[in-house]
Amino acid sequence: MNKLVSVIMSIYNEDDEWLHQSIKSILNQTYSYFEFIIVIDNPDNEHIKRIISDYKNKDDRIKVILNEKNLGLVASLNRALEYCNGYYVARMDADDISYNDRFEKQIKYLENNNLDCVMSYIDKIDENGNILTRSKNSKDIGVQQFMNLMKYCNIATHPTWLMKKDVYSDLKGYRNINKCEDYDFMLRALQAKYNISKMKDSLLFYRVRKSSITQKNVLEQYYNSKYLRKKYQQNTDISKLNKVDIEKNYCSLNNLKIENFYHDYACFKTNKILCTFFAMVNDAIFRNYIIDNLKITFMIWKNSRR
Repeated sequence: MNKLVSVIMSIYNEDDEWLHQSIKSILNQTYSYFEFIIVIDNPDNEHIKRIISDYKNKDDRIKVILNEKNLGLVASLNRALEYCNGYYVARMDADDISYNDRFEKQIKYLENNNLDCVMSYIDKIDENGNILTRSKNSKDIGVQQFMNLMKYCNIATHPTWLMKKDVYSDLKGYRNINKCEDYDFMLRALQAKYNISKMKDSLLFYRVRKSSITQKNVLEQYYNSKYLRKKYQQNTDISKLNKVDIEKNYCSLNNLKIENFYHDYACFKTNKILCTFFAMVNDAIFRNYIIDNLKITFMIWKNSRR
């Protein structure tokens, strides 16, 4: 018997075309037994409200939550989780595009491998839908390998998550860790002994937006994730770290020179990824991973020079 999937998505100010592509990619899934919970996190945007209302009137699988004010991504996702009735919960972003067989493949893989959570690789597109990178020669990353690799970098592609709702309930949803709520959640799930894996298929087009590649975002994400990574390597209980502990490294960035960040960031990419990853597994997964990250890093660098 098919199990209900609750798809959760938060919307703020996404482009019309991106929003239509994202919603249609869910509504056209080959696995059709789902509810689609959409949180509108910009109550003043009447245009978006009309678009979502039109979809809701045509498809009763859609449920709409309207925030009274802008709450941000984390709070919006946690609100959506409160309304979930599914056995599984799937993440989706309002500017990405899921492959139409995403849920079907993910559920089959999760159940066949006795997992609690599964994710996939992604293909990256730009704001106009042009392909930037494709995942090539990818391989499945099993439970133990995934656990080990998360010590060095966040390979948990958040928009592709599909997991048992019990995991979200047990961990009490997301914590508001700026730019790192997904890494924080996934490390807590691993420490709670949940079985998590990444399947070799690429099942989502991930849109790289110029507005999201800002110097501030990169700095904040980097230093917050660096702190989490360090504590995970030390076997510290991530669930007992508070927001202040995690973000205090970034709070001192007023005194940080951007040159120091790029040096630090480059050292991390070369030493941690190249040396550690290639030493652990000699296959194509990380060659492609490194190439993708170098391309995105170059885009970040170009944006910061403007």
